[in-house]
Amino acid sequence: MSQFLARYIADMNEDFSKYCSEKLGDCGLSQGLISFLVYIGDHPNCSPTELANATDADSGYTTRSVKKLVSCGMATRQKHKYDGRAYVLKLTDLGMEKFYEVRVIYQDWEDKVTEGLDDSERALLMEVLKKLEGIE
Repeated sequence: MSQFLARYIADMNEDFSKYCSEKLGDCGLSQGLISFLVYIGDHPNCSPTELANATDADSGYTTRSVKKLVSCGMATRQKHKYDGRAYVLKLTDLGMEKFYEVRVIYQDWEDKVTEGLDDSERALLMEVLKKLEGIE
């Protein structure tokens, strides 16, 4: 099999998705919803537009995803305190519980896939990945 970066990324993404599905069971959080849940948990009172931009999702998909999180009791969508035309998003207690559960699952998976690396190799891997993504 070829040694392209895309193949390794795809394989790791598939492994990560399976790992999350196994750990989260039937709580109703798809991979897409997880990214929204994590962003809202890290940025309480964010706007739906901010959420869409941060997750590189279009507004329609973001709206449907927010509705799912609200309908399953994991998030709230409330009018902005000072701007009645705008909305803010927050996680509920259930949403925060799942947020922390997801963070643990992310860390556990990361520990699993990097168990053969020492601390300096892990740090280098993160540095290179950030550079590839252009986050520096």
